[in-house]
Amino acid sequence: RPFLTPPIVVVWLRKFATRSDTSTRIRTYASDVDVRGFTVHIDTWADTTLWTAAAFWLAYPEDKDHIYSGTANTMDVRSWQNPQAKTREYINFQGTRFWKTPTVFTALNWIDISVVNN
Repeated sequence: RPFLTPPIVVVWLRKFATRSDTSTRIRTYASDVDVRGFTVHIDTWADTTLWTAAAFWLAYPEDKDHIYSGTANTMDVRSWQNPQAKTREYINFQGTRFWKTPTVFTALNWIDISVVNN
């Protein structure tokens, strides 16, 4: 059954297979979200050869209380020219007071690994 309003859609990678002698560059995301569905994308670029890939997705009402989703990106914390083994960022739940510690799920939706540098 359709949603009352367009939902929030979160997409992440489940699996992928690429050529080992080329870079691994893959991104998954949703577009054209409406109350009945959306388009899921699994894209590559540059020299990547993608043999197969799969994505998981989750859709939830945009006005659902106590469900939050978002992204974290190293580029939000540091520059491309300053690589680090560990990067972290604090995520704020918009001042929500939970009655117990929330369960947090993380996943990857973008991978960019150059065969030249790795």
